[in-house]
Amino acid sequence: MNALLKRLGKASRDGNINELKQLMNEDPTLLDSFDHDVLVREARDNPLHIAASYGHVDFTIEVLRLKPQLAGMPNKEGRLPLHFAAARGHVEVVKLFVNQQDAQKFSHYSESKYGYMPVHIAAINGKHTIVKMLVERCRDLSDKTTYRKETLIHLAVIANCLDSVCYLIIQGDHKFIASRGY
Repeated sequence: MNALLKRLGKASRDGNINELKQLMNEDPTLLDSFDHDVLVREARDNPLHIAASYGHVDFTIEVLRLKPQLAGMPNKEGRLPLHFAAARGHVEVVKLFVNQQDAQKFSHYSESKYGYMPVHIAAINGKHTIVKMLVERCRDLSDKTTYRKETLIHLAVIANCLDSVCYLIIQGDHKFIASRGY
């Protein structure tokens, strides 16, 4: 099993769909190990975390087809695959995850252990396109702050992402600005 998981990790990093299919032929329950085996889940990111980090759209589509539940499975830091795609600015992968989940689930179940949502991670990393996409998709994200009570606009300012700062101000929602007494 460990050898198969290593091969799965490499296939995820490389975006190798043929290797994924070969692995699934060898062990059709391989992706289920992330559901049932706490040690596997705690020790490593699932294939979607890895593929999302590298922006492998086709690989992500295939894993979502085989095991869509992996998209909602946090890693040991509480991050979903969506956090990884948002951090790296992989727009097409973010779209896959956002379109897969309904807005309610997306907005309320995507916080990491430290209260960072994918939109926060995108703002921290200056990924304006992702910030805009996520805010447009789920307007109540403007209410969400980090564990330090930072709003999206705070994070965009810190990241020097002027496009996001301007976009958030133009939205006219004072919740973007009013936090921590500023």
